[in-house]
Amino acid sequence: MSAGLLIEGQRSKRYADPPLAYHQMGINYGAFAVEVFLARPFDHEGVTARYDDGFLLVELPIGM
Repeated sequence: MSAGLLIEGQRSKRYADPPLAYHQMGINYGAFAVEVFLARPFDHEGVTARYDDGFLLVELPIGM
């Protein structure tokens, strides 16, 4: 178990023209890597993730 999580991916360019408005976009397009350190360890084998309507949702099982 560990308290660090590395998220890596590739965001494709979806539009020929940029969107007219957006609230916040951390990564425009291209390769990215984000490392997050959490206060509690979690089980890396049980991590699940899904991309839904523009959001990456990551679920971490907390170790006991």
